Amino acid sequence: HVPQRAYLAIGEVDKKVVSPFEYREVFGNVVYDDDEFASKRGLNGLNGMGLTQDAEHGGSIRYWGFGHTFNMLVPVEEFFDEHPEYFSMIDGKRVSGREGNNKYLTLDLVGTQLCLTNPDVIRIVTERIRKSIQEHPECRIFSISQNDCGNYCTCPECARVDAEEGAHSGSLLRLVNAVANDIAQDYPDVIIDTFAYQYTRKPPKLTRPAPNVCVRICSIECCFSHPLAECDHQYEKPTYSYTGMAGEQEEYDPDHTSFQSDLEGWGKICRRMYVWNYNTDFKHYLNPFPNLHVLQKNIQYFLKNGVTGIFEQGNGEDLSGEFGELRYYIQSKLLWEPDGDVDRWMREFMAAYYGMAAQPIREFIDALRNHVTEKGVHVRIYDAPDRGHMPQQLIDLADAKFDEAEALADDDAVLERVRRSRMQVKYCKLFNMSLDDPQRAAACEAFFQEVRHFGFTRIREWKPLEMSFEEIRKGIFQ
Repeated sequence: HVPQRAYLAIGEVDKKVVSPFEYREVFGNVVYDDDEFASKRGLNGLNGMGLTQDAEHGGSIRYWGFGHTFNMLVPVEEFFDEHPEYFSMIDGKRVSGREGNNKYLTLDLVGTQLCLTNPDVIRIVTERIRKSIQEHPECRIFSISQNDCGNYCTCPECARVDAEEGAHSGSLLRLVNAVANDIAQDYPDVIIDTFAYQYTRKPPKLTRPAPNVCVRICSIECCFSHPLAECDHQYEKPTYSYTGMAGEQEEYDPDHTSFQSDLEGWGKICRRMYVWNYNTDFKHYLNPFPNLHVLQKNIQYFLKNGVTGIFEQGNGEDLSGEFGELRYYIQSKLLWEPDGDVDRWMREFMAAYYGMAAQPIREFIDALRNHVTEKGVHVRIYDAPDRGHMPQQLIDLADAKFDEAEALADDDAVLERVRRSRMQVKYCKLFNMSLDDPQRAAACEAFFQEVRHFGFTRIREWKPLEMSFEEIRKGIFQ
């Protein structure tokens, strides 16, 4: 939004802002499709997904692999038949991860991990990281990170190391350190990245990350409607995104600890620590995600505990039918000024984006915030609309406020933005309709027509749009 003024008077300006974060990435298609916008917002991590931001636009920190790279480095398809010992042992048997029935599995998403104490695995990973460094001189960070599932190796040696370290991160970090120490001899400026994610989130007792290792801790299990520093409500089980995999370990580690203790523990031993944080409902992209009021506290908490880079993952597959654009804007501002005036930024953005319609929409946002904070409603990233954050009285209020907003819209462009943001309310209403309601079939088709009108291609992570439509017709919301 570029304001138009006939006369512009500028007084003395003397302001310098230096971001406390070396790596700043806000993940959402509104942001990463536009280098100009990303540059204006001071983001420098968009290349994690293979996009380009050149020096003219402020440069960037480029990743190779980005995340879940075990199967890129030691592919099941290439090695398992001849060397099953390279992969996880579960209940005394090496597993390939192809035994499950998950239709969404890809080459990068397999249901097994690596045997992290196997010398040949360490050798292969080192060789392939070296090759990747040679092939991608534009990249600074190279990721060695677990696949997106459970199934950590329980062979005698991996189990021994993890028991000695008091955490499954022990065997992972020892492998990562071995590779990093080798790489540092010839590439002292390269950073080797790994995860503290789900079963590896807890820091080890003994091993410390090598100086050229970056640990990215992930908040996937957490509640996001309350500040991460203050709320320890988490999923009752680890939140593996892809189920149906061979022997998946769904029980908690008996030494399970809180996100706060894990973050603070890593902060004490890491020279470089990043955070992978979450900002949408992946099973329900159109579900309201009431975290706008905690964004600042979370970033301040990360900074206080030594975090030097942040990846804020929102809906990266599609347009936002919620308040994604507002959230991306505030996050990008906070990554430069963690103590800035969030309320002013919200007013600034909403006035430009929603025009005269901004006030009633802000009133709904405030009502949603008040509800989850006053009632203690915990919202996680795979929750359905019946979680408790959108009771009927709040849906009714939202309808009334969006009616006001549509009536106040400045022009057709603003009206389209208002109506697209209203899709979150319509999704909740459809979710609440009884399967026996005679009007439900017509309501479904009207909703689907609006989804197509606005150009959505995904309303649930990974799932094709028509598959989501068919499930909603049947009352399946998952």
